[in-house]
Amino acid sequence: MTGMLRAFKQLWRENSEVWQARYDYREAAPHIIHQAFLQRVINGGGQIVREYALGCQRLDLLVCWQGNRYALELKMKEQYRPDTSHAQTFGYLDRLGLTEGWMAVFDRDPSVSWDTKLTWRTIAFEGKSLHLVGL
Repeated sequence: MTGMLRAFKQLWRENSEVWQARYDYREAAPHIIHQAFLQRVINGGGQIVREYALGCQRLDLLVCWQGNRYALELKMKEQYRPDTSHAQTFGYLDRLGLTEGWMAVFDRDPSVSWDTKLTWRTIAFEGKSLHLVGL
């Protein structure tokens, strides 16, 4: 998952404006393009489950590949709140019995440079790791 997200960062950097302009509902573009990118990578060897039910909540993407499960939450920068977003995703990891997860945060502000947008950091909580990927 880490390798796939690193590759997606470059793809998004080079092509995001073209794709986002094609959607009336602009929040959908990052979700759809990211899912399409992951699908082409795991095609034939796994599956992507969108809006995976966990109790009364929904994980954005659960990637199942080669016997492993990867939790991925997608956020738009304007909706991202570290305290609640992180707690939500750590809760998903707990429900899934996973110790590692990923959160992609899309910053669509054209005035922010790509070098500022494209980030990667990992936070830990109660024995679990959450990789925060800025896009």
